[in-house]
Amino acid sequence: MPGRYRVHRRVALDINSAEIFYLNESGADLADRFVTELLNPFQEAADHPAKAHFDVPARCKRVNLANFPYHFLYDIYSDYIYIL
Repeated sequence: MPGRYRVHRRVALDINSAEIFYLNESGADLADRFVTELLNPFQEAADHPAKAHFDVPARCKRVNLANFPYHFLYDIYSDYIYIL
C-alpha cells in the first residue's frame, strides 16, 4: 500500500507559483516536468519516510529536487508524512 502525504497549504501556493513561473518562462513542457519531478519525490518520501536525510536546523527530513532549485521538508507521522 503506498504511503500517504499531506501538503501544507503554503506549500501548495508555492508549487502553484513556481509552476506558473516555469509556464510563463519556458512553456507547458517545463512546467509539467517541474510538477512531475516534485510529486514523484513526494510519493517516494511517503513510501519510504526514513530514506531522506535529516535537516538539523529545520528538525525534519529534507529532499532536494534533482533538476530544479527546490527542496522540501517533511515530518513523519504514524500514517502519513506532512510536507512543510
